[in-house]
Formats: sequence, C-alpha cells, structure tokens
Amino acid sequence: MRARDIDSNGVWNAGRYQVPLLGCDLPLPEEVGAEDESERVLFMTWAADFISDCPNCDLPLLGWTIMIHTKSAQMMPTHCCDRIHWYSTEGNEILSEYE
Repeated sequence: MRARDIDSNGVWNAGRYQVPLLGCDLPLPEEVGAEDESERVLFMTWAADFISDCPNCDLPLLGWTIMIHTKSAQMMPTHCCDRIHWYSTEGNEILSEYE
C-alpha cells in the first residue's frame, strides 16, 4: 500500500480493486506500540484539522489529505511525497514513515 493509492475518501485503489478502508483492519507498525498487530479503522478526518504542512517535505498539505484513525494510532497518507506517516493517539509525534 502506497500513499498515492489512498484517495480522499479513504479508498485504497489496489489495481483493479477499490477497498474502502473504513471498518477494515490495518496492520500497525511496531513503533505504534499497540496491543494488537492490526486495528480497525474507526473514522477519518481531514489532516488539516491536525497538521498544516507535510512532515517530510514541509509543503502545505493538499486540502483533501485525510487522517485515518484507529484506536491506537493515526495514519496520514501524503501525496506530495507518497509517504504514509503514523502518529500515536497519545501525542503528535511521527512514529514512522513508509514510502
């Protein structure tokens, strides 16, 4: 899964398939420190409600960038850098990034 494959509606475009992530179980990186290896996507919000610039390239986030929330973490796919950023629910610190 790459950031550019997730649209503003939280749909993962996996080749011929379109998978709505809401309600799906997402694998979590170890850095999140969650009790389980994966957690269900509970809801989605606009990333701009939490952060204004991309943590990787410092460009302003695109207006339709989303934040995907689970019980223990948030995932933010940024299209400017094609990276997935993970945040803890306990703070606003980047836990890991994936290209």
